[in-house]
Order: sequence, then C-alpha cells, then structure tokens
Amino acid sequence: MSTQTQTSTLPRLHSARAICEARGISEATLWRERQRGMLDEPIQISAGRKGWTDEQLTVWQARRQQASREAR
Repeated sequence: MSTQTQTSTLPRLHSARAICEARGISEATLWRERQRGMLDEPIQISAGRKGWTDEQLTVWQARRQQASREAR
C-alpha cells in the first residue's frame, strides 16, 4: 500500500505592522486606506490577529497607482 500526502498551500498573511514597515507608512495611513476603500478588509486569523494576503496587497497597490495617475 502506498500513502500519498497532500499538501495544501495556505496564503501568506501579512500583519498591519509588517505592511507599514515594508511600505514606510503609518498604521493610521493604512487604516485610512481601508476607510477609503483602497484596501480590502483583513482576514481574521484568530481572536486578536488579522492579516492581508499577497493578492489583497497586489490589488491595493494597483488601486493606489491608478488613483495616483487619475490625480495628475
């Protein structure tokens, strides 16, 4: 008999702190981006933790770039 192990790839989740450090923005700016609808709501990881997927961050970056182009 052979056993086969299936591995599911879970998306990597990024905390608000990690995003702010990587982007050089404050957490207040990140929350304003959420309020403006530029950044989707984070995924609830556990009772006290939330995070964003790489896909959500890619969409956010595209929205920021589009808004920047439109503001010119």
